[in-house]
Amino acid sequence: MMIERALKLRQALHNLASSDRDLSKYLLSDDEWNCIIEIHELLQVCNLLTIFILKFILINIILLYSILKKDLISLLDSYILLLLLAFQLIILY
Repeated sequence: MMIERALKLRQALHNLASSDRDLSKYLLSDDEWNCIIEIHELLQVCNLLTIFILKFILINIILLYSILKKDLISLLDSYILLLLLAFQLIILY
């Protein structure tokens, strides 16, 4: 994540911006860095929540699929048996 990288390189970014007159307008104050830290923490919580929700949805989809698959196979087996019985009745009569 870009914010995480910026936080790791905070001192290097500060040194770079301080050493160049054209870049000095991009120097961040301590309050701005604190704001970035808070945003980073909020995004980490949102990321964890998103992962949790996606895992929950995926588990339920897999569970529902396995239930439906069993029911579908059972239904198809019954249908095939009915067709075989009907075919035997047609042949016998």
